[in-house]
Amino acid sequence: MLLALAVLGLGAGGLFYSQGKEKPAIWGIGGGGALLFAALALFVFKPSFDTIEERTALPQDKSITGNGAYAWAGDNICRVDLQRSRLTVSQPNDIGFNWAEGGCVDGNTQYVASGTKWQRASVPAQGNFVTMSAFDPASGTLRVQRWLPDMDSMTKARALLGDTPFPGCSAEPEALARIATLQSDLTALLPTQPNERIVYHCQKGRLAPADAAE
Repeated sequence: MLLALAVLGLGAGGLFYSQGKEKPAIWGIGGGGALLFAALALFVFKPSFDTIEERTALPQDKSITGNGAYAWAGDNICRVDLQRSRLTVSQPNDIGFNWAEGGCVDGNTQYVASGTKWQRASVPAQGNFVTMSAFDPASGTLRVQRWLPDMDSMTKARALLGDTPFPGCSAEPEALARIATLQSDLTALLPTQPNERIVYHCQKGRLAPADAAE
């Protein structure tokens, strides 16, 4: 804008000078020159794009960590994705999932890290089935796979537990190694395809008690 006015001022001054109008010519050339210098100064001293970005950038929140599991700490509600699940013996009910850093689930079940996921295998004292669960903190996906083995395989699965009860939640290396070994041994014992697969999508929240929901 200033540059355009400067050009107009200089042009008018030149026109007045050619017509012999000395005073208007001086005012026109002087004003145009001043506007021209102002336009040049504004161009030279205007802030760069980098400076603008620095001024408008929001300060980083130092409390945010890079641990993907951190966001899931506490109570969560996990809902069945029927499109990705294959239910045979279970109902598509919502489940509660309390997650703590370090892989402790519901205050009594220890998961172990495997790559970017956390896994846990379980063989119940009662019931002829084996369950393997995997939680992915990056997507909030909980995958539960269940096998219904024959009696011989079920006996072998229970034998893997040994005589020492598995601990609840523990960060002890020996306990974590034992849980990981059970997972590996059961994978070798069981068929590749489970009898049931349930895929849950989890989100923050607390599952209402059964009596409150009725």
